[in-house]
Amino acid sequence: MEKIFRTIAFLAMVWSQLTAFPAEAEDAKTQPLPRFSDYRLVDSELRFVGIDSDATESFLALQLDSAGRLFAGGREALFVYEPSRDGLYQPRQLLYRFPKDSWIYGIAIRGADLYVSTHTAVYVLEGAVLKRTDIQPKRLVWGQPMLPYFEEHQGMHALAFGPEGDLYFSAGDNLVGYGDFKRADHWGHWTFFHGNARTPVTTVGMVARISPDGAIFAPVARGLRNCCGLAFDANWNLFGNDNDHESLPNEYVPGRLLNITPHAYFSWPRGWLVEKQPWRADHRAVRKGDIAKREIQDRSPMPEGMIQTPAELRDLLAFPRPCGRCKSKTGPRGTMRVGLMSSCAM
Repeated sequence: MEKIFRTIAFLAMVWSQLTAFPAEAEDAKTQPLPRFSDYRLVDSELRFVGIDSDATESFLALQLDSAGRLFAGGREALFVYEPSRDGLYQPRQLLYRFPKDSWIYGIAIRGADLYVSTHTAVYVLEGAVLKRTDIQPKRLVWGQPMLPYFEEHQGMHALAFGPEGDLYFSAGDNLVGYGDFKRADHWGHWTFFHGNARTPVTTVGMVARISPDGAIFAPVARGLRNCCGLAFDANWNLFGNDNDHESLPNEYVPGRLLNITPHAYFSWPRGWLVEKQPWRADHRAVRKGDIAKREIQDRSPMPEGMIQTPAELRDLLAFPRPCGRCKSKTGPRGTMRVGLMSSCAM
């Protein structure tokens, strides 16, 4: 009888374990993973530090100032993260919220002023590097219309100050869905308003520059489809990208990584890469391949000097492999900060 009771007790214990396991497994499935736990670095000399995430925001543009403040632009909101004493950042503060679907693509800093691009205009927010209230944006340059649906990502994008003190910005081809792509008249005729002046421009996508007060406007390079990132290196060479046209992959995929020089013309939409249109003699040499198979949105030259960047990563361009959810910048104290993630719903 004692053996029977022992056997029954053993079977009851086994049964309880078996029935508990599925419940525990189901429980584990419903438990959210810690934030940033699914990100890994392939280089052991870099360190991953999560800064912030929010399912209701779409973080798109990042910019650091010399004091370590991190400015972040989203679908409508412009935020600042002040450094904290433990080496990370304090909770984000809202500086300004633009109208719905403005999409803040670029942020640049000049003294105490922030320069911000939405997909329809470039603004200056005077004193916004230090001010936290009563911030009012002032339009510097505008002239391309707001577009619906996914085409709202074809407007103005990246910002970077150049060697002469002018603000460089990129603008996409707002007629990307026009025509059959085989005719020679795929041009947009735009009037850009800036300061108290206006400048007519015939182009597709382009890079242009304006003076900090918006009074002077000058195109730099044309023939782009949709450049979303600009960066100068230490020698003032300008780099940018051109996002591919996925719906016509035989002609315009993958994306292009470009050295943008004054008066350059990059052939969109008549040509894309030498490998795609080998019969054209006007293609400029560009970088392409695995690094640019998807939309590239932000570029940053790897810094030297005070920031402790591994030697093999210096003199390189750093950019994220995009899913629209994360961006990368090298932060203070040499830490590669990859964070600010969101759902970035279209």
